[in-house]
Formats: sequence, C-alpha cells, structure tokens
Amino acid sequence: MGARQRLNSIHIHIAIAISAMIGLACQSWTVFLLSCLVLIGVGIHSGDIRPNRRR
Repeated sequence: MGARQRLNSIHIHIAIAISAMIGLACQSWTVFLLSCLVLIGVGIHSGDIRPNRRR
C-alpha cells in the first residue's frame, strides 16, 4: 500500500470516528451517516483525501 492510500485510509477512519461520536451524542444513525458523508466530502474537496493521482 502506497503513502497516498495510507493517508486516505487515516483520513477516512478519523472521519468515521468523529461521525460515530456525533451520532452517539445525538443517538441517531441518520446523523452519523450524514456527518460521515459531509466529513468525507469536505476532505475530498479540500484535497486531504485524494481518490485519484494528481496529473
């Protein structure tokens, strides 16, 4: 596994962990899923999560 995949994996795991805490605080699966999607989307938009190689 390359460095990009490791960094992406770490960012996604952190997003899931933060979403789990938010979902537990609200006691809602819907809040968990929405916050997870938002955090991963923001990570992709900001460039922290890179699904493809940069050209």
